Amino acid sequence: MTQRKKLIALFLVGLLFMGLGGGIAFVEFSSFHFVGEKQLEQEAMQTETFVRQIESENRPLIINYYHNDFHGNKKINIVADASLDDETIVFDVTYHPEVASIHINYHYGGEEEYYDGHDERKERIVDEYYIGVDHHVGSFFRYMETFLQDMKNKELYEYKIQDSGDLTVRVSPRNISRVQRGYY
Repeated sequence: MTQRKKLIALFLVGLLFMGLGGGIAFVEFSSFHFVGEKQLEQEAMQTETFVRQIESENRPLIINYYHNDFHGNKKINIVADASLDDETIVFDVTYHPEVASIHINYHYGGEEEYYDGHDERKERIVDEYYIGVDHHVGSFFRYMETFLQDMKNKELYEYKIQDSGDLTVRVSPRNISRVQRGYY
């Protein structure tokens, strides 16, 4: 047998094994059923309080909350707290500390374009707080056992890891009118 015939035979055997493997995979995965959504470790959420000083006396305070929930169902609750002085702002952030971390950045005196009630474009100087939830990349491996067990049971889920919850912003009653939700 020539070299060319050997290569063609080897190629055809490879195609046969690919077809056989594809057929077995199709039969195996067609027996799986989609169960729905599965929340992982929602009970491990905790609330942490961050206290910051307000630097300006009368500029609007814009709160931007960045999180990994692309459905946008996280809330920013703005609350007046009479126990706080006028120079203090408090952020109560609910998150899962083993899969996420929180960072708060402050931008003093930035320019912002906005529209007044008459479709007129204006600019104003604002102070902005950016509250971010950073998801830890390796956290998926924490749930590998759950994933493999579901595969053995021939069940497919849409896994949701809740890394963050709602954000509560507390300021003095005098400053409550200054606090506004950002675009995020």
